[in-house]
Amino acid sequence: MFYLFSFAAIIIGLLLDLIIGDPEGWPHVVRLIGSFVDFLEEKIRTNLGSTPRERKLGGALLWAIVMFCTTFISAGLLVICWKISPHLYLVVASVICFEVLSVKALKKGSIAVMEKIDAGNLPAARNLLSMIVGRDTYELDEKHVIMAAVETVAENTCDGCIAPLFYLMIFGPVGGLAYKAVNTMDSMLGYKNERYIDFGFFAAKADDFFNFIPARISAILMIISSFILKMDHAGAVEIFKRDRFKSESINAGQTESVCAGALGIQLLGDATYKGVIHERPLVGYGIRECNSDDIDKANDLMYLSVILMVIPVIIWRIICAKLFHLI
Repeated sequence: MFYLFSFAAIIIGLLLDLIIGDPEGWPHVVRLIGSFVDFLEEKIRTNLGSTPRERKLGGALLWAIVMFCTTFISAGLLVICWKISPHLYLVVASVICFEVLSVKALKKGSIAVMEKIDAGNLPAARNLLSMIVGRDTYELDEKHVIMAAVETVAENTCDGCIAPLFYLMIFGPVGGLAYKAVNTMDSMLGYKNERYIDFGFFAAKADDFFNFIPARISAILMIISSFILKMDHAGAVEIFKRDRFKSESINAGQTESVCAGALGIQLLGDATYKGVIHERPLVGYGIRECNSDDIDKANDLMYLSVILMVIPVIIWRIICAKLFHLI
């Protein structure tokens, strides 16, 4: 019964995310985790030494505390809900699953950028882009605004969609929330600047580890999606093979290369993060110049990949249910 309710919570959470996304003003568990990270960073830094090793240890301590609290509190809450009522458990677990996914929110944010570009309002497009990417956006021209929007959809097809589903599939709501904590800490601490190069080292490496398998699953699903959507699936495969390790991230390049190949455009290139220029090679052939429609196409790839991911989720859950039944 518990396993069935847990599986139902994943499906309900995904449907809620696809239908309503992230409502403005809605209390969000990821924002709560982010506030906790900020609080701990301030407390830990006041007692840090000045050596790189001490800063790395401080960052690792923060990561461990956040992960322990996230898993312990969420697991305890769900156990209490189950003891009160399985239906209460279903409601709370569904909300957790809903909040660790960000399919519609990602589409909404990127499409808002596309609409401002189409309206000829580049400053507004830059401002909206800054809300969904980590790079500096105030000097980007139209082409690079589009490239950045497509890149964030491609990268977050894994981080915000497939990877949470992967951990929900294996470990249920607690696993999905734990993954989201890993990803949140990387997005807040995993910068290669003076402040975070040491303190955020562990958070960045942990995110690489937890995304390693999901990123490759995401790339495969995007290749299949490009075929179904009649995009350049051959180009997707070719660029994936050739360029997937050109990105700074061992994982982001997997989906970025597929997206570039499927759309026939170039992505990446140099980018500025918090005033620091990061030199990055271009990915893809650049058969044509990118345009605002590519943002929409990238979202199509993302949505279909998420739908396809439901198939292994169902299969895995059925297999596990059969095994538990045999036990």
